[in-house]
Amino acid sequence: MGAPPRGAAPMSAEAKAHITSLAQDAKAQLGPVAAKDDELNAYREVLVAYPALLNQLEQSLRGLQMAAVRPRTGSSTSRTTSWST
Repeated sequence: MGAPPRGAAPMSAEAKAHITSLAQDAKAQLGPVAAKDDELNAYREVLVAYPALLNQLEQSLRGLQMAAVRPRTGSSTSRTTSWST
């Protein structure tokens, strides 16, 4: 801490100790806050990617559904007929 501004009363030892204590508390809280921020950013990345993943899954399921409904060449009835001859 520098000298008090011109015309201001100098800080008492008690005030200096209180400010020092507050500064130490603030520094001690920075670590956990930064860690929580990192954790939240990781969740954000997952949540941002999640809708795109769901869209891909939906498209894949629609493709599978269409493939299951689409008539196949050489269906089972034609095979049955060919086996019976």
